[in-house]
Amino acid sequence: MKQMIDILKRGILLWMIGVLASCATANREEVSVPAELPVETTTSHTALEEQVYADELSPEVLKAFELQAQTKLKDCYEFLQLISNPGYDTTFRKQAITQTLALFSSGSGLLQTGLDSSQVSLPSFLEELYKGKWGETRYQVSQVVLKVPLSMTSDTSYAGQMAYMLKLNDQYVSGRPVLQDIVVKKVSMDFGGEVSVIWKVFLGN
Repeated sequence: MKQMIDILKRGILLWMIGVLASCATANREEVSVPAELPVETTTSHTALEEQVYADELSPEVLKAFELQAQTKLKDCYEFLQLISNPGYDTTFRKQAITQTLALFSSGSGLLQTGLDSSQVSLPSFLEELYKGKWGETRYQVSQVVLKVPLSMTSDTSYAGQMAYMLKLNDQYVSGRPVLQDIVVKKVSMDFGGEVSVIWKVFLGN
């Protein structure tokens, strides 16, 4: 049984490391990163695995998390489009609500939606979006830049900030960039009954 748990644990971990590695080698045209950061990482999967468990994260892994945060930001707005579309299956749309909330560091994340003059609390907003209060929404995220690089705020967390331009139904929601916090923190994950604490990136509140 322990061998099966170890295999499951390593499989999930390698998947997460693969995501980080792909982020680290992704196209960086939309993300502002220091010039000295190489486009391609030479860090092995073993080294990245150690970083996932490490007490303190290396600059390379932090950059990978910053890029993963950009992906999660775009995923978030794609989920909003899906939730607002009555043409999709009800169960599918409700799952998208759960997945949207899971992108944030707490269950009550704040997000600029363009449907309100300020950032909104997600749980109530998503319910209204699902019910069709604003009709079907179409979002486009562009010009994502790293405004504040990730830095350690405590023994178990890092914080940073992104800026981006946002369109709702082909109209910019503001003439200025929208800001979104990034949080990397230690979380407990259950690998077949064995709990491990690892680093994970979220959109902040």
